[in-house]
Amino acid sequence: MEKTIIEGNFIKMRKIILPVIIIIFIIDIIGLITGYNTALNYHTQEEIMEYPDMYLGAYIMWMYPFSVIPLLFLALFFIAFRKSELVITDKRVYGKAIFGKRVDLPLDKVSAVGTSFLKGIDVGTSSGRIKFKLVKNQDEIHSALSKLLMERQEKENKNTVVENIISTSNADELKKFKELLDSGVITQEEFDAKKKQVLGL
Repeated sequence: MEKTIIEGNFIKMRKIILPVIIIIFIIDIIGLITGYNTALNYHTQEEIMEYPDMYLGAYIMWMYPFSVIPLLFLALFFIAFRKSELVITDKRVYGKAIFGKRVDLPLDKVSAVGTSFLKGIDVGTSSGRIKFKLVKNQDEIHSALSKLLMERQEKENKNTVVENIISTSNADELKKFKELLDSGVITQEEFDAKKKQVLGL
């Protein structure tokens, strides 16, 4: 039975988008006021009212990049991160990364975990890194996944040690039976039977 260890808690997009839209709106208001005051330096108020396209054209030319480009980046940011999910269980790491890319990794395929810019969690595999951004509980996720990787490494190390001990003890046992065969205490058939037993053949 698969057991969930921890889930990613992502920063809500509205908490990022709303302040950025307010900042862009403030920049636009400042631009309108500045543009109007600049126009007053060169023209009278009557001229500006009579030819508003001059004033608006200058405003659009200078303020357009400051308004539209941030909005485009904001839209791209929203599309990239709005569907993020991350769940870590005792068997796998799964969820949705940047641009809603589905991820489902068995835990034994995960080789490393790290943190990155924008409250990111980077999960390393043999084929590359998978990035999750805007993770509020970044430190808890990193800690939980690191612990799982360490436990897996310790288990692998213990298994290797046990295998080495078993193979060493098997070799010692076969050596003793070979000595008994050479001294004539046991027959070749008995030695072969014991050899198969020790090697598990």
